[in-house]
This record gives sequence, structure tokens and C-alpha cells, in this order.
Amino acid sequence: MTSQKLVSVVAALGLLASLFVDAATPYDLVINNGRVIDPESQLDAVRSLGIREGKIMMISDEPLKAERSIDATGLIVSPGFINLHSHSVAELGYRLELLDGVTTALELEAGGFPIARFGHQLGNAPLTHFGASVGHAWIRMQVVDPEALSELARSGRLDMSGPTFTQPANPEELAQIRALIEQELVAGGLGIGLLLDYMTRAVTEAERDMIFSVAARYGVPVFVHVRRGVDGDPAGLDEVIAVAERVGPYLPLECECDEWCGSLA
Repeated sequence: MTSQKLVSVVAALGLLASLFVDAATPYDLVINNGRVIDPESQLDAVRSLGIREGKIMMISDEPLKAERSIDATGLIVSPGFINLHSHSVAELGYRLELLDGVTTALELEAGGFPIARFGHQLGNAPLTHFGASVGHAWIRMQVVDPEALSELARSGRLDMSGPTFTQPANPEELAQIRALIEQELVAGGLGIGLLLDYMTRAVTEAERDMIFSVAARYGVPVFVHVRRGVDGDPAGLDEVIAVAERVGPYLPLECECDEWCGSLA
């Protein structure tokens, strides 16, 4: 037998052995007889799942056995949902989202600041995955009106009548805002959250374009709540698309008003 054939035989035997061990090793948990829906493979059928060490090891037409089992008859079993537009920043909010099947809750529209502290209130063993974009609004508040940020942290009430939401930033303030956005992206922000609609009077073209250019430089998304006009007016959408085409970042869009978005469709 040549060495090449020997290697092939050994590899085949190793594969068979691993399959045997995998099949013989008991599952930690099985979920039987649920309607399994997987958007990626387009599976939608009654199946049973064998889970070991937190991973799905088997999808079976027949019920499986384990010390721990869940009868999912009449229930849907699917991958956890990802909420890109969550404002649940406390444990109670995340618990409610879990009841809807949301296992990853992301605060991308408004974002957070500072990123290092986001989610600390959930403790050392949070029930769900979480994350946030860099909140431009809160950085802007830190630079333009720091007392308002302290009051927001203390009371939880947001006052949109102050300079953060009404007053254009001067060149020195713009430089500070840019530096803090970059600092927070390095710290782990998932992009930049831009509440443009709420800051129509405050955010100039220079500030808007600066935010997009920073996103392009770091290769991250900008999550924009676009400016709204009358229903069906696409001017706010056209604005950010034009900036993205010119500057270049990937650009998911956020829109609060379902009726307005529907009229665009």
C-alpha cells in the first residue's frame, strides 16, 4: 500500500470514528416535535433538535432522547430574533423582548455613550446579547450642554428644547464631537447612531458630513433617523442617500413613521 493510500484510509477511519463518537455521545438537551423554522435553509417542518454544549448537533425527523427534554408540540422553534431598533436598556425590557423571541437587542438608532458602560445595568450574566452604536446625540450633549446630559442621567427625562437639539455647533465643538465619536468607535461602538430628524435645526451640513466621513473612515454603518416632511416626501431619505454616495459608508436607515415609510414604498 502506498503512503498516499495509507493516509487516505487513516483519514476515512478517523472520520468514521468521529461520526460514531458524535452519534454515541448523549445530548444535553433535546427539543422534540416543534415546528422548526430556519430562514437560512428555508426549513419549515416538524422536527426534533439534539443539543450538546450549547450547539445544535442533530435535526431529526424522529423524537430524540436526553435527560433534559422539551416537548415543543404546537410551538415554533427558530433562531433567536435580532432587534436592530431596541430602546430596552434595562433588565425588564430585555425580559419582555425575550418573550417575543428576541435574543439579541441592539440600540442602533439613538446609540449609547459611553459605550464601555452600555449594558452594565444588566449585571454579569445578561439574559440576552446586546450592543449599541455610538450615540451622536449624547456626545453632542456632552460637548454642547453637559449639564443636560447629567440631568438626563439623573432623571431619565430628555428635554429636546435645549441647545443640543436646537443650536448649531461651532468649529471647536465639531472637533470635540468628532474626537469623541472616534474614541467610542474604537471602544466598541457598532456604528454611529444619528437622530437627524430630531436635530434638524442643530445639525448643519458640515456636522452631518463629518459624521458620515468618520463612518467611512472606520468602515462602520450610520444608523439614521432621517428628517421627515409630509407623508410621501422622500427629501429626507434622498438627503442621506446622496451623502452616503458621496462619502461612502454602508448606510442602514431608520424610520419611526410606518405610515410615512409605507407611502414611499
